[in-house]
Amino acid sequence: MSNNGNNSKLSSSYKKTIANISVLIGNSLALIGGICLVLGIIGLMRFDIFAFGLSSGVRMIGMVVISGCLLSAIGYGFLDYFEE
Repeated sequence: MSNNGNNSKLSSSYKKTIANISVLIGNSLALIGGICLVLGIIGLMRFDIFAFGLSSGVRMIGMVVISGCLLSAIGYGFLDYFEE
């Protein structure tokens, strides 16, 4: 019976680790994308580098920032859910 309790703690530990990694990656993406947007706006970096197909470079960098924010929100939501 105590082994079953250890398995649930171990499973919860893995879930929290995955949620923490999600938060870390999400925050990193949002920070890097935000810095690229600021550098592009002040003219230190060209947005043309990130243009792909019909999408402009600003849109591609914005997608990175938004996906980072969503990934962070999902990670923080799971961390709140796993709190006991």
